[in-house]
Amino acid sequence: MTTYKRSACAVLMRPRDGPESYELYIVRRSASLAFLGGYQVFPGGTVDPIDSQVTVKGMDTDLDMAAAAVRELFEETGVLCVPGAEHLSQETLTDMRAGLLETSEGWGAFLEKHGLTIDGSEFTHLGRWVTPPYTPTRYDAIYLA
Repeated sequence: MTTYKRSACAVLMRPRDGPESYELYIVRRSASLAFLGGYQVFPGGTVDPIDSQVTVKGMDTDLDMAAAAVRELFEETGVLCVPGAEHLSQETLTDMRAGLLETSEGWGAFLEKHGLTIDGSEFTHLGRWVTPPYTPTRYDAIYLA
């Protein structure tokens, strides 16, 4: 039986030059990584146990995966896609991001401390992807925009 690591990715999009033209934000994985090192990907990563303790409203399923997508986006890019985050100082965001890069344990507490809740209704579910059998690690990932 194949074991899959649960993961989530955030797809940042913004309109560009017309109603049906968009820019997508991608990152390049470190070339030293065993899994798809050097590839360009949407920000994301593995669901951590702490993600299941984060409040996510406006969704019925995969709440921990949504929390992971938001956390990973923030860790990898500094973009915090949570209503109310725009009121936080850059210093607060920088400090929290640095803390998350050391350990994700403070993720839920940080959101609570600042009165922030992830709103799943603000995301569009783009789909689910399971990595193919030839990859060294198998992932079951959702993509949220």
